[in-house]
Amino acid sequence: MKETIEKSLTGLSKEENPLKSRFRIGLVQVNNVFLGACYFPYSVGVLQAYAQAHLENQESYEFFEPLFMRMPIKDAADRLKDADAVFFSCYQWNMEYSLKLARHLKSNYPKIRIILGGPSVPNRKSKVQELLLDNRQIDIVCTGEGEAAFLKILSTLGDDDVSDISGTARLDSKSKMIFHPAKARMSDLSKTPSPYLTGIFDRLVENYPYIQWIGLLETNRGCPFGCYYCDWGRSGDVNKLVSFPLNRVMDELEWMAQKHIRFIFCCDANFGILKRDVDIVRYVAKMKQIYGFPHAFSVQNAKNLADRTYDIEKILAINGLSKGVNLAIQTTTPSVLRLIGRKNISMAGFTNLQQALTREGIDTYTDMILGLPGETLNSFIDSCCSLIEGGQHSRIQFNNLVVLPNAPLADPDYLAEHAIETVRSRIINIHGNGDINDKPYEYQDLVVGTASMPQEDWIEARSFGWLVDLFYFNKLFHLPLFVAAEAFGLSYKTFFSALLGDLDRWPALKDIVSFCRGHAATLAKGGEEYLLSDRWLSLWWPLGEYLFIKTLIDGKESTLLEQSLDFLLNLLPSSTTHSDALRESVELNNALLIRPGVEQDLHRKGSYDLWRFYTSKRNGRSVGLSRKPVEYAIKRSEAIYSDWDEWCQQVVWYKHRTGAYYYKLLERNH
Repeated sequence: MKETIEKSLTGLSKEENPLKSRFRIGLVQVNNVFLGACYFPYSVGVLQAYAQAHLENQESYEFFEPLFMRMPIKDAADRLKDADAVFFSCYQWNMEYSLKLARHLKSNYPKIRIILGGPSVPNRKSKVQELLLDNRQIDIVCTGEGEAAFLKILSTLGDDDVSDISGTARLDSKSKMIFHPAKARMSDLSKTPSPYLTGIFDRLVENYPYIQWIGLLETNRGCPFGCYYCDWGRSGDVNKLVSFPLNRVMDELEWMAQKHIRFIFCCDANFGILKRDVDIVRYVAKMKQIYGFPHAFSVQNAKNLADRTYDIEKILAINGLSKGVNLAIQTTTPSVLRLIGRKNISMAGFTNLQQALTREGIDTYTDMILGLPGETLNSFIDSCCSLIEGGQHSRIQFNNLVVLPNAPLADPDYLAEHAIETVRSRIINIHGNGDINDKPYEYQDLVVGTASMPQEDWIEARSFGWLVDLFYFNKLFHLPLFVAAEAFGLSYKTFFSALLGDLDRWPALKDIVSFCRGHAATLAKGGEEYLLSDRWLSLWWPLGEYLFIKTLIDGKESTLLEQSLDFLLNLLPSSTTHSDALRESVELNNALLIRPGVEQDLHRKGSYDLWRFYTSKRNGRSVGLSRKPVEYAIKRSEAIYSDWDEWCQQVVWYKHRTGAYYYKLLERNH
């Protein structure tokens, strides 16, 4: 697939695409490709649409087809060598590639004007100057919103007068920086045409029919919140919300549906913050009913608006458009929330929303960030376990804190105040393909220690997160832990904290924990976060999934589960009930785990109503665990996978956000 895409991208000759215009414009927004799926280059598409609508002499400009995916630098340069100016939209996942391509272009075609913009271009003057001095191939950098600066730069290509363009910086002949602060953002987005509706992306869809295009939808801009780790809401007037016209949004959705776009990601920081957002998802559902597309619509939910978010997510779920609801809590520690600018976000609202969605059978997953200023090892563990106790039994996604160049967190005084220690770490895409030639590598500034969580504690916290993934959210020991906590009063914290202690009596557990600690220590020194496996689809796997796959494929689950049960019972008072019920829960849990090569339904008998207890408690009903004869039918025939590769992709990968690793179970009580 990748070779076919690259051949098409590099196959446009000058004869096939004659250059007739006076000014030829190259646009570069390199995105990642996932098994043949790729995002539209939306940012540069918006810039082109805006320029074409507002340039006084449109006929004097020709825009090349956007460069939207990685290819060898020389091949990319060949596509752009005839340009008069090349604009790069820079993000964490393409910054190094963009700089290298720009360097190659300037070295071989020095007359090309090189302009960089995007979220990874810093807006602090000192950092802008550093970027320009270290990268002399750059002629201009743009900070802030891009449309106005893009239009102005295009209009100066004939006379080279860029002296007064707001939101730009450059070096003069004496290497002195000339910096012009960005003006206020646009207050009327109706003046910004859509790249979907103006035909800009029609050509991409036509030229690359074998790509599964991923739609990007922008219904508004701005964010009213001020999270310190985010570069979205705390700069200038970015916290002011400005909306695109509703008819434009609806027309874009219909365009995507007509083009058979399977997956649409909404770029809004807080979808659901406006009443009209409910109407938007209703329209998405209508498009699916009419055209059969999209198959999924993913949003970043608004904070503090649980009722509206509930309505939105229920509409998406009913219409088969939901892939799991993300609840971005990050931490439950009040003092940390204050330090990171999230004290105005209601934790109770998140909990109530999560529980309401669970009762409706709508899967959720919760984001936590590891390494936040003020967080300790103990408070991180408390946050995680309180979320589970509050009803999050599907997935907590443990994200590492990264210092973004334009986030308040990146302020030198803030970094010093909290003794924030970072390491330059290679960016690896979760479930990315290890065969892709992704050089030059991209990097991030990963937080691996703070005043409240020194590096040795960070390693323990990172290991803790992976252990929770493996044993609870990947379902390897899920049901026994749930029963021990909800029926017998053993806290989740007791179990997982004990895993960080003395494990000499349980060597299989000790090996798992040692592996986690070793990998966390490697990560803290700049190693890759994920593990590449040539055995399993040649993908980069999160450590919890890697260990889960390895345990089942290598047939080591029996030993690990037996030792885990003994370890669990060691934490509880001696009791026959505890022993019998937990052993039965281990056996049922193991039978429920989806595996490949199994086609026949499994019928089991038990002595405890474990499944009724589990499902009732998960749905918020107060019930007790009863000793009574039960019969189960585990519907293996409804989830058949031919081999481990298919299982790795269809189950472990595609269902990882919601941890849907169990077969369907039907219970008949005597």
